[in-house]
Amino acid sequence: MWTPPRLYSQNFEDLYLYRLFSGVDKGFYIDAGAWLPRTDSVTAIFYDQGWRGINIEPIKEIFDILSSERVDDVNLCLAVVDDPNLQTVPIMVVGDDPTASGHHHLLPKEQADSASLYDRHTIATKRDVPASTLREIVEKYAPSQQINFLKLDVEGFEHKALLGLDIKSLSPHHRPQVILLEATIPNTRLSAPPRHQCRDHLLSNSYKHLFCDGLNDYYCDESLYIDFAPLMLPPNLFDKPWAYSCFEIYENLAKGQEAQKAVESLSSLNNQLTLQINELQHELENKSAALAESEVALGRVDELQHELENKSAALAESEATLRQVSSRLRKFVQQ
Repeated sequence: MWTPPRLYSQNFEDLYLYRLFSGVDKGFYIDAGAWLPRTDSVTAIFYDQGWRGINIEPIKEIFDILSSERVDDVNLCLAVVDDPNLQTVPIMVVGDDPTASGHHHLLPKEQADSASLYDRHTIATKRDVPASTLREIVEKYAPSQQINFLKLDVEGFEHKALLGLDIKSLSPHHRPQVILLEATIPNTRLSAPPRHQCRDHLLSNSYKHLFCDGLNDYYCDESLYIDFAPLMLPPNLFDKPWAYSCFEIYENLAKGQEAQKAVESLSSLNNQLTLQINELQHELENKSAALAESEVALGRVDELQHELENKSAALAESEATLRQVSSRLRKFVQQ
């Protein structure tokens, strides 16, 4: 049994799935509406463990980030639909930065060309993206894989995605053991319109409703229900992986401690520099005093030099006078 060091999902989805599949070292997933490789990711802990799968993300800006990190997964930049004849579909992209919003979604046919779709409070653009059914994706990219879980977060089009999988005719190993899908209208607790359609569809195809975490509905193959149902409990102290919010708090505390250490280190460095500056200041003062004494001594030397020059001149005059007197004395003696 493996244990992830932390969790990444938005609402403990990876915790619930981990409980079900902690005994599977290298499983396989399909993540439709994969979003970013770690932020709010349901599959990050499984990828880190060695699982591999298929990530489906129709928004190019997000897909580029996702595929740059999930290099061992199959990454597809397309939308999942129910009709295999659809080659492209229109998508509403919300906001001027697509990576900052998770509410991009397919446009129904009746709204695809409607200008009233965009209100004056919302920055939104329409773009056409490639499309495929889940059935086509599974058969092309996972022909022999046992699918452990399928996650659907396609902003209200989960039922169409399930229809495109055509569960009834799937081979046994392609039947996902667990299917989780977004069940509420974004940013609310209200049931999304397709929720009951999804439920009826899955129950009619030998799945059982396993759990609702307040945001997602979990279903499992009815043969696994007895084993899986007891594991679907709220997050509790017996769960070893850390919830993202707890880990975030821990990281912030760690960052705070690191910052405190950095401040203490800077304070110590500042004290050392202050001591060095004081020592240099004292040395400078001593040298300044010595320099002042030297200047006084140099002034005294100049005075002595000047006095010596004057005495030398006087001595020269005395010698000249002495020579004159000596010359006169010689002449007097000779007479």
